[in-house]
Amino acid sequence: MKIIRFLVFLCVSVKSLLAQQVTLNKFTLQRTNKSGDSFTCEGMKESSGQIIIPADYDYIWDFGKDSLTLARKINLSNSIESAVFTYQIISHKGFLYYEFPFFYIPESIQENLIRTFNDHLGAFGFLNTLGEVVIKFKYPEARDFKESLAAVLDPSTYQFGYINNKGKFQIKSQFEEAYSFSEGQAVVKKDGKFHYLLKDGNLLAIDKKYSQVFDLQDGFSIVTSLRNDTVLYGFIDKTGKEIVSPTYAFIDNFESGSAVFLKDNLAGMLNKSGEIIIEPKYDELYRFDQEHYLFEKNGLKGLLSVEGKVIVPATYSAIDLFQEGFAAVNKAGKWGFIDVNGIEIIPCQFSDYADGFHNESISVRLPDQWKIVHSNDTLSLPNYDEVLPFYRNTSAFRKGNLWGFLNIQGEESIETKFEELVFNKGGGVFGKVALLDGTFIWSYIDSYGREIQVERYNEIVKFTEGLAAVRTKNGWGFINQAGTEIVRPQYDYVRNYSSGLAAVNKNGEWGFINKEGMEEIPVFEKMPVFEDEIPKTFIDSLNNIRESFPLYLMEVLSDFNNSLTCVEDRTQENSSSEPFSMNKKGKLIETNGCTPFIKNADQFDSDFDNNLDYQMIRIPSNWLKIDKAGNVVIN
Repeated sequence: MKIIRFLVFLCVSVKSLLAQQVTLNKFTLQRTNKSGDSFTCEGMKESSGQIIIPADYDYIWDFGKDSLTLARKINLSNSIESAVFTYQIISHKGFLYYEFPFFYIPESIQENLIRTFNDHLGAFGFLNTLGEVVIKFKYPEARDFKESLAAVLDPSTYQFGYINNKGKFQIKSQFEEAYSFSEGQAVVKKDGKFHYLLKDGNLLAIDKKYSQVFDLQDGFSIVTSLRNDTVLYGFIDKTGKEIVSPTYAFIDNFESGSAVFLKDNLAGMLNKSGEIIIEPKYDELYRFDQEHYLFEKNGLKGLLSVEGKVIVPATYSAIDLFQEGFAAVNKAGKWGFIDVNGIEIIPCQFSDYADGFHNESISVRLPDQWKIVHSNDTLSLPNYDEVLPFYRNTSAFRKGNLWGFLNIQGEESIETKFEELVFNKGGGVFGKVALLDGTFIWSYIDSYGREIQVERYNEIVKFTEGLAAVRTKNGWGFINQAGTEIVRPQYDYVRNYSSGLAAVNKNGEWGFINKEGMEEIPVFEKMPVFEDEIPKTFIDSLNNIRESFPLYLMEVLSDFNNSLTCVEDRTQENSSSEPFSMNKKGKLIETNGCTPFIKNADQFDSDFDNNLDYQMIRIPSNWLKIDKAGNVVIN
């Protein structure tokens, strides 16, 4: 059986190559293949902007002291589902040193040794940065080399031991679990108990009450215990002393003396003594760089110092890394720049920027300009991030991540508030609005850009045969393209209109309604309720009931395909029978079963319902180079 391995990528910054006196910075590009699939590709460039390694890679690891690293190249001729990756060892000058065979799957590089899975042999081994096998492929499991030792699963004993970089066991295989060394110790499990293993082979016992002990990091190990079927987190020091008993829903590894924890789904921060230095009040909290933590609250991001002081309030949708004392920040879809004190020195006004500051300057791009052209008239629009072509008599525009609507005069008929738009044939649009409690509600906008049904629907389905299913707290109903509720929301479930009828479910029973909402095949509303199985006397009268209510105790499996739909008998005696066909009068056609049919949404016309009398013109803006005061250096 083919074994498939998935890589887990660590988000690490690319460090300066001081030994070579060359500084390389990672950059990304969006690239598409022949199928139109989009990929984010990485490359490396010098501070001058000269590209050294083209953006042909899905991921590039950090360079080692020998100026070589591991990189994963992506084949853009394939779709996302069948993307082919090639693993390579490249130099900081972009030269290819080695390309791995397709059955070699490298997983990480530490201490210039590449932990690699051989798909043919189903085993791990280690390669050097020249692509030479230095430790043979024979281990079912292996950890990275740390402090010159790596934990591997001995295939002869099926227990973990530790090998040196020559592949010789330095600590014999004897452990059920084993992890990488850190600060001269490693977490191991022997005879069902966790210990700290020293390099001389001695063991330091850890209290047996813990269900899991994680790697040492920054002098501490995270531990877990199970309480009332809930996993709780605490931490111990390298002597095994408990600093915080398992109390929290999660604790991350320590870094520079502090660790993020979760309580009641909110993030805070602990110090090495287990004291809370930042109360749990953030939706997200994680290490940003050596001086900052990034936090998120109500969808917006800010920065904290490592001591927990707010440096940048939760104002921005995105914050990039600092370079030359400045970081790019995004507010409402526009980029600006803050200094290390969190002050917005250059206001958020640019649609894009290239990398960070280099040599006191940075390349930025102002937003594109948009104009409406009608006959001989031209109307310039404000600085929108995006404007769509006119759809019947309205055009959607975007500011940041939210959409609004314009009329044919270029006036904002609906302000920006929609996170998602669903366009329908005939000009109607559904717009999704985020509520304060984290849920969403839908409005319906007609072909003139008017909000007919304001934030009314919990769920929507695209139009079929000119009607769309919508759900309120009262149930499902249908609206027409003008936004009028033709069928009052009342049903538990509905299916699409097909051949003029829609299946509806109420109180567990199905029926069919026409486009005026009248029941053509009625819904049985007074169904008897039985605690146990249905009595035989009732089954005898089932056929009589179905004379008036053909779908009683039937399950509708299909929309109408021409004049027939598929139904299934749910009574105990017939539950295993094949589905039946039913016509529009509710009469069963007893054939050898039927094929369920799903009616597709109404398809757009070839012109996508665009209004060709009103043209939306985009005028791309140029790139500028600005200094740290925001002054234009090069246009």
